[in-house]
Amino acid sequence: MTYTADQLRSALYQEHVFFAHDDASLMHPDDYMQQLADMSRDELVSETDTDDADDLDFFMSSWLPESER
Repeated sequence: MTYTADQLRSALYQEHVFFAHDDASLMHPDDYMQQLADMSRDELVSETDTDDADDLDFFMSSWLPESER
């Protein structure tokens, strides 16, 4: 499946919020969203740290809010 840059940003943000809740060493979610805002689609895919389309689909199914699918 092909995902838009906005969908990728949303999924990455949701993942970050989840992990930042318990890890104070991670940047604040608002700051992370500002960082994501400047990234291209290819950079966002790279930020997911997935190796192939199947991994990306799993990542997106795990983190993309249902309302944005």
